[in-house]
Amino acid sequence: MKRITLVALAVVSLIVFSGPVRAFADGPATTPMTVLSEGFESDPVQYSTGPSLLDGMSVVDYWARVSSAMGGRARTGSWGLWCDGTDSGAITGNGVWSTVPLTYNPYSGGTARFDLPQVADLYSSSVDFWYNLPSRGTADALSFNVLTSPSADLSDSRSHAVFALTASGSWTHSIIPIEGYLAKPVSGTSATVRFNWVDNLLDTDPASVGQGPTIDDVSVTGWRFGPVRNLTAVATNGSVTLTWSKSLRSPALAAVEERPISYRVWRAPAGTPIAGSASWTPLTSTHPANASPTVQLSDTTTAVGTRYTYLVQPWEPDAGTGYGEARTVDVTTPGGGSTPPPVPTTPAVSFTSPTNGAVIAATTPISVRGNVSPAANAVTLTITRSDGAWILGPVAVTVDAMGAWSYAWQPPSSETSGYTLRAASGQSVSVVTVNVDSTVPPVVVPVATSLSPLTGPSSGAYGARVTLGGALRSASGAALAGKPVTVQYSYDNVHWSTLSGGVSWSASGGFAKYVYPTRRTYYRAHFAGDGTAGPSVSAVKAVLPRVSLSAPSAPASARRLRAFSSSGYLKPYHAAAAVSQVTIQCYRYERQRNGRYKWILRRNVATRALRYSSATTKYAGSVRLPYAGRWAIRAYHRADALNAATTSAFHYLTVK
Repeated sequence: MKRITLVALAVVSLIVFSGPVRAFADGPATTPMTVLSEGFESDPVQYSTGPSLLDGMSVVDYWARVSSAMGGRARTGSWGLWCDGTDSGAITGNGVWSTVPLTYNPYSGGTARFDLPQVADLYSSSVDFWYNLPSRGTADALSFNVLTSPSADLSDSRSHAVFALTASGSWTHSIIPIEGYLAKPVSGTSATVRFNWVDNLLDTDPASVGQGPTIDDVSVTGWRFGPVRNLTAVATNGSVTLTWSKSLRSPALAAVEERPISYRVWRAPAGTPIAGSASWTPLTSTHPANASPTVQLSDTTTAVGTRYTYLVQPWEPDAGTGYGEARTVDVTTPGGGSTPPPVPTTPAVSFTSPTNGAVIAATTPISVRGNVSPAANAVTLTITRSDGAWILGPVAVTVDAMGAWSYAWQPPSSETSGYTLRAASGQSVSVVTVNVDSTVPPVVVPVATSLSPLTGPSSGAYGARVTLGGALRSASGAALAGKPVTVQYSYDNVHWSTLSGGVSWSASGGFAKYVYPTRRTYYRAHFAGDGTAGPSVSAVKAVLPRVSLSAPSAPASARRLRAFSSSGYLKPYHAAAAVSQVTIQCYRYERQRNGRYKWILRRNVATRALRYSSATTKYAGSVRLPYAGRWAIRAYHRADALNAATTSAFHYLTVK
């Protein structure tokens, strides 16, 4: 019986599940958990809503429940929460708005405060609400905003967008991440959300304006766990092996999740939407806690030549209901065609500078650099100090067409401390730790460099040596010979690997690299940079080699119109087929009108493809030559996506 095996690496025992299995749930959880929902239908409201005097305010605007009968100030149900202007300082609770007297102090405000201990158990969270703001005073451009912060330190807050006016009776939807200063996510601690209204009316404003915002249908959602990291899928004959790393505890830090966690895994045909689909097959039936930092799952229930999407989602162990963000990866199982399966599209992000443990001068700007593959993936950078202070990010960094990313960072100029730099792309995370030292002299800023386009032939014989050449130069055009330049290759111009060994340098400053392609291969030169020269990547060069094609077999002589079998061998491997990409071309040596003899193509014979070995295909056909005389036959392979058109050597025979 086929089985699905979940392996916790570095743990001796194996956890085995028979599969496929009946779903533990209907399918993957596709939306964050809702941990709080408030529609203000009950009284009193369970959160502090006022009065709360803002700094510098002499009169308080109160946030109070208001019924839908009062100007339609409820989106659903009968009640909303309104910051109603009042000149009396007394809260009535009914949200009555009256004429603003000329003696009214125009600069007043109030806060509706939501303390949220529920988010302390979440990896990340957001507040979701609807608001109505039909008017404001002449000077009220900054009247309505929302602050999010850790409850323990309200000064560590992020002020979110100043909200635009709405049409009378209409509502606008907003979702705000719960973050602190510098967009640091609030994670692992209680949070506070404050809705602020500053009423800055002028004496000349009419009574019909500045009536304040109403909020309704407030909810707080979030993920209990972060997504698994470094998810990959490797397909072999008869199975797919998934590997992933444990989630992080917080999107702001590099610490690994310490709470009990389990994993639920689903499989579906590639392209299946996560939400609302019954096509997800669960591959795990029980969900014990798994403390291993790295986990593997082996699925032996796959079909050959099939493309799948796998989804891995962290959950609370056993029958727990809390869950985290899901991650997916696509993979194609072998078989069913000659084209190799695509490389998994999981992004991989890394640092090239600074190196782990590097000492950096406090007074010197540095270029934080790295690579991401595929190049189309976005990269964010976060920097924290060793005492936990949040310094930067997460900020999006610049990524070029080749996947090289960079960010200019100026370390603090007057301190000596350790810093953690965290680059993230999807579920892939890379971390380096550096020491900033105010006593270290400034370092030399690397010069900009460029790599010339690779030179060399664009085709060649199967597996034959191809010489690629290029040059590394500074921005001023000076040759930079001897640098550790490497050559990278790719089969799809997306996923890149580095060829072993460096390049050979010439006295003139150029470099060369020998490659031996057997199928369409893309090449580029890569320089990661060093202490004096910055990184660079060359343009991509494609090389399309011919196939390896032997001459077709034939007897020394044959009878006219009598068929004989002819065959030969082809590399790389092509799948067995009734009609192959190889034809046998038959030429006859014929006398022309001018008395000269010439080889004339008289017949093309189709062949079938037969499996000979894992690396070689045998082609075979039946040849029938119609005329007596001298003949020559050869094999011809049509060009395809992997190889150029190829002809074999001739085989000569006499037809009687």
